[in-house]
This record gives sequence, C-alpha cells and structure tokens, in this order.
Amino acid sequence: MSEGRRKIIGIILLLSFVSFLAETVIAESEISITEVAKVEYNQMIAEIIAEVSKERYEKYLNDLTGEDTVFINGGNFTIKTREADSNNGRKAEEYAYNLFQNLSYEVEYQEFSGQKNVIATLNGTEKTKETYIICAHLDSVEDCPGADDDGSGSAAVMEAAYVMRNHIFKYTVKFVLFMGEEDGLVGSEKYARACRNRNEDIKGVLNLDMVAYEKNGDNLVDVYAYRQVPELLGHIFVNVILLYSIHLKPSLITYWTFQKRSDHRSFWTQGYPAIMIHENEFTPHYHKSSDKISTLNLDYAINVVKANVATLAELASNPKYLSVITKLNLQDIEAMNREGFVIITLCISLIIFFLGGPIAYIKIRDIKDSIKRRRRKPSPFLFKFAR
Repeated sequence: MSEGRRKIIGIILLLSFVSFLAETVIAESEISITEVAKVEYNQMIAEIIAEVSKERYEKYLNDLTGEDTVFINGGNFTIKTREADSNNGRKAEEYAYNLFQNLSYEVEYQEFSGQKNVIATLNGTEKTKETYIICAHLDSVEDCPGADDDGSGSAAVMEAAYVMRNHIFKYTVKFVLFMGEEDGLVGSEKYARACRNRNEDIKGVLNLDMVAYEKNGDNLVDVYAYRQVPELLGHIFVNVILLYSIHLKPSLITYWTFQKRSDHRSFWTQGYPAIMIHENEFTPHYHKSSDKISTLNLDYAINVVKANVATLAELASNPKYLSVITKLNLQDIEAMNREGFVIITLCISLIIFFLGGPIAYIKIRDIKDSIKRRRRKPSPFLFKFAR
C-alpha cells in the first residue's frame, strides 16, 4: 500500500474514532435518568394491573393461532397462521380491528401493499396530543402458528387495550399491531414514517416481540434500551416491576447490540424513542410449525403484560417525563447522526483499502492528464497520491 493511501485511511479512521468517542461526551447531560425514572405508587395503576387476566390473554392467543375458531365479519374462521398478504393474515387484521372496536376504541387501518396495520387510539385529556404507543407485530412466517413470534406480543397489546379502556389518562395512548415485520419491518416502517410526516409527538414506544417463552424458571425479561430516552423508559419499566411486586427479573440492556431487528427500530430511524421487551430465554421453536401455545409459559407472559401496562399507564398519566424526554431525545438524535457519520467514514475507508488504490490512480491520472493538456502545473499532492 502506498504512503498516500495509508495516510488517507489513517485520517478517515481517526475521524471515525474521534466521532465515536465524542458521542458519549456530547450526549452527557445534567439530567439524572435514574432520578427521573423513580415512580410513586398510583392506585389507578394498581387497579389496572389487577385487572390483567391470564384467561383472556390465553383466549386471544388461541384465536390468533388456530386453537379456536373465531367469528369474523359474519362467518367462522380458523386463523392457523398469519403470514402477511394472505387470507389468514387478512382475517387476523379483521379480528384485531373488531376486537378493538368492540372495546369502544377509535380504530383505523393503515393500508400498504395489500396489508393493513391496525391502530386503536385512547385519547388523552391534554390537547397537546403527546402520545405513547404499545405495539407488536401481528404477522407470522408461512406455515407457522406464531404463538410466541409474535402472537404473544399481539395478545399482550390486546390485553393492554382491554384493561386500560375505562381509564382516563393525560396523554394519548395508541395500541398498534403491525403487519409485514417478518418481511423486513415493512408495516412499522410505513407507520413510523407517516407519523413523522404528520409531525406526531410520540414520546415513547413499547415494542413487545416474543414475550412468552420461559422454561428455566428465572423469570428474566430483556429490555433493549439503547440511548438516553429508551434507557429512561427502561428504568421506569424496571421500577414499576419492583414497586408493584410483579414477578419478573428485568435485564436492562443499554448498549448497542445486533438484537434490534424488530419494529422498535422503525421508530428509532424516525427519531422516536422506543424500547423492545423480549424473552430472555429464546424459544427453540422460532419460525417453526411447533411454535404453539403448548410451548409457552403463560404465567410468565402475563407478568410481562402487567409490567408493560403499568409502564404505559405511568407514562401516560405523569407529566414529569415530558420535558426530560424532549430534551434527551434531541441529544439522542444528534448521537444517531454522529453514528451515521462513523458508519459512512468506516465504509469509505474500507472502499479505499480494497478498491481505492486502482480507482484513485485512474481518476487522478485523468485529472493530471487534463491539467497537462491545459498547460497548468499539477498539484504535488495529486502526483504523490497517484504514485
């Protein structure tokens, strides 16, 4: 490798490294996330937790996985699987829409590519329309009942909608079920982008993806909370578990991991704070025809539901989080932009390393020839780099 190439790669890598280090420095704030995340006992939240029903949750799962026949728009149907853009998938969409409608929510479809996201809205009392979202993906892969992935999350969203329906909150709560997650987060990407285009003020998103497999008895649940606002949401999640004695052991993951291929990522991309709640013990039935209710731990799953509705109710009823979330989220977006710079510069350095020599030589040789034709003295730097 020529001296010129080594210097350029070194400079690019140095810029990347400095930018990466700067992320932790710039993002520092005088705000103590752990202090803000402290929660106080709320009788309404305790009542909501007490209303969560394992039997109702199991019924939703039975309906979504073909264990029971369901009555949908005038006829009986068995939803054996829920692959996107299929008759089964469309029946699952209709089932979810009808369920939310029967709970007296404002319900709407968001249509795309032959599929439909299902959105139910519980309007808050504040006119400023700050919004919190609980979501899961309704679709499964082909020929798979999808009990854990992600019937468990979808049923949790349905149960959350049931127990919160008769309560009043300051801020708007949305219950959202996405299609197309298995095809690359298609539904959530469409939804999050539309929210950004409408300038919706989403303060936090709880994404439940695979929350019901637990066989070793430790009751661990993972909370993926990378960046400051997700970390705040994650600490609130942990604190409500402790305060309301919910039988779970949360594992708060605040560093970047590859475990982010779920619908919360679509919100990250649009600058909205989101966390993912996920079983700690990964199911061996993932994307298999054996992903059935019989493999799940419903006692564990219902505690995950309780933790999520408690977190959601805490956020939607307490104004103390709003200004903090707004401030920290701006810092998070700046950090995300710096991350993008790091990735781009690293990619450029790799391109230069593997392809840059021949390409740079050809391009700069052309420049030199052009300069010579114009009878101008070329730059010594160009000669040095070309050599």
